[in-house]
Amino acid sequence: MRRYRWCLGLLSSLLLSAGCVSTLPPPASTYTFDRRCLSVSSEMRSVPVSKGEQRQATNESVEKDAAATRYSPSAIHIADVMELLPLLNRVSRLEIEHAPQADIERVRRKLVTRLQLASLEVSGLVAEIECEVQRADQVQDRLRDIQTTRTTSQTILGVIFGGLANILSGGIGMATGREMRATSYR
Repeated sequence: MRRYRWCLGLLSSLLLSAGCVSTLPPPASTYTFDRRCLSVSSEMRSVPVSKGEQRQATNESVEKDAAATRYSPSAIHIADVMELLPLLNRVSRLEIEHAPQADIERVRRKLVTRLQLASLEVSGLVAEIECEVQRADQVQDRLRDIQTTRTTSQTILGVIFGGLANILSGGIGMATGREMRATSYR
């Protein structure tokens, strides 16, 4: 009888320790969550395209509505959002005044350069977003793998310990049944 108590105590301690092991946090992960997807700070809009651009910025506030007469409201809105409206107004004013073609082309080049810088900035943001989406997908896959592994191991442990408990309870039942039969025959 003493041996059965010892086996029962050993089995219960195994069940408790195995249950705790399966709920412990996993070992330290080798994955890091560094910020690889961050883009370089976008200071491109404030970089002067030419040497004379700083001087001319003060005069551009006077040329507010020159573009409204030559371009659609959506084009003006897009230029305003991209902070290109002063240059667009300037090109429009120069075209209305029939300024020399060289001046108009110089301002158009500035406008196109600013537009390309804004397009580059948008492309960088799109790339950053796509990178973050990929990182989120990788984290999701890792978490799914961990969950699957944990569920599988807990299922296997449950089946094993359930079988051991059935064997032990059957053995105890057989042992107590023999003892009871032996005492009843006496």
